[in-house]
Amino acid sequence: MNKSDVLQSHQCEVGVVPVVRAASPEEAIQVIEAIKTGGLSILEITMTVPRAVKVIEEVASRYGDEVLVGAGTVLDAETARDCIRAGANFVVSPSLNLQTIEFCLRESIAESFPGALTPTGGSDRVGRLAPTPSRFSLVARSGRQVSRFAQSAFARRSR
Repeated sequence: MNKSDVLQSHQCEVGVVPVVRAASPEEAIQVIEAIKTGGLSILEITMTVPRAVKVIEEVASRYGDEVLVGAGTVLDAETARDCIRAGANFVVSPSLNLQTIEFCLRESIAESFPGALTPTGGSDRVGRLAPTPSRFSLVARSGRQVSRFAQSAFARRSR
């Protein structure tokens, strides 16, 4: 079974991918422990968590194959690379960044889920062979929602 099959199997089996957003690495680890204790075996850690790459590394080290960990709010290929090296199995982005998609394809990452808010973004995603759009494509519809979403998703965060 390849990485993509494993990810799809987890998604179908679990039915939900919890997204971890926290104010500190310690809080993120507590949330992740609760997710694991609750019986879920897949989760996404967003780059909005302070030192998120280190959190991914700790989760991958602590739980190994017991938890399929993903990196969320990934804005560029460099961050994707750092997350993958730390142990992330999939990458989720709020935007369509072609360099990130191409990097994930080269590295044979299970999935790269780029965001697409417009039909053009969606068709670019398909044209670049990114398999699945992220849920960001369903987040916002009004101008105010898009503005709030963009401010949140694209705020500079430390790794």
